[in-house]
Amino acid sequence: GGEENQRPMDLFRDSWITQRDWDLMADFELNVIRLPFIYSLIEDDSNPYHLRDDAWEYLDYAIAQAEARGMYVILDLHGAAGSQGREAHSGCANRNWFWDGGNGQTAGYYQDRTIWLWQQIAKRYKHRKAVAAYGLLNEPWGTDAATLAAFIDRLYTAVRAVDRKHIIVLPGHNSGID
Repeated sequence: GGEENQRPMDLFRDSWITQRDWDLMADFELNVIRLPFIYSLIEDDSNPYHLRDDAWEYLDYAIAQAEARGMYVILDLHGAAGSQGREAHSGCANRNWFWDGGNGQTAGYYQDRTIWLWQQIAKRYKHRKAVAAYGLLNEPWGTDAATLAAFIDRLYTAVRAVDRKHIIVLPGHNSGID
């Protein structure tokens, strides 16, 4: 069930980047850390368009740790709702609902959820100086260049409507994005 499924994820996240890791990164004089995350860290997957009760716990922690050490973070959406490619790094191997639709939903449903999610993120972090950039969609291999470019334009515009300050990282492969 959902609660039992969440337990190992919480265990993983609680030990993934610890204070010791942040200290080591500072000792190595790193100044920018890319933070990959999946949509379900923030959005309640069983209740779409709603934040989890603990939505900001892990990102807030990471940003605070970076901030305390004079570092910056790049928030990188590694896995969007529906998975933006068939690779496991997007949240679910062999799934491409983000572009093709699935589970009784259209592709637009998953894309609209991603736009909503990024607007929540931008609202939350638009004033945080330690946030250097937003990586809008990591390795979206699951579609053609024209479809990707059209969606990224929509997503970019939606994020800019909330936060005009932070750098936005766009996908560079197969994109046709100018």
